Amino acid sequence: KQWYQRRVAITPGGPKDMRVIVECGGGRVLGEGEAAGRLSLPPEARQSFYVVSCPNDQALCQQFYHKEVPIFTSEFLLSGALTQTLDTSANKLFVSGSSPEEKK
Repeated sequence: KQWYQRRVAITPGGPKDMRVIVECGGGRVLGEGEAAGRLSLPPEARQSFYVVSCPNDQALCQQFYHKEVPIFTSEFLLSGALTQTLDTSANKLFVSGSSPEEKK
């Protein structure tokens, strides 16, 4: 199970089936409050925490971007489910040079 012990926050604009993919893979989808609470943890404690979003939810991702939490497109989940691996080098959103406030 590629999502075992991983925590994922999914922004509202993302596809609704993403929750099922994470949970079937052994992960846990965090609510908005739980996800924000993860930001107070030290960086090493956030290593198994990801955000799945879309370009329309860019403003919602500011807090995660500034704490260097990886933000991915839904393709990250879909390809992970198909290949049974997590490729954290692909399908990133809002990488360096494209922060949410830079796009305003």
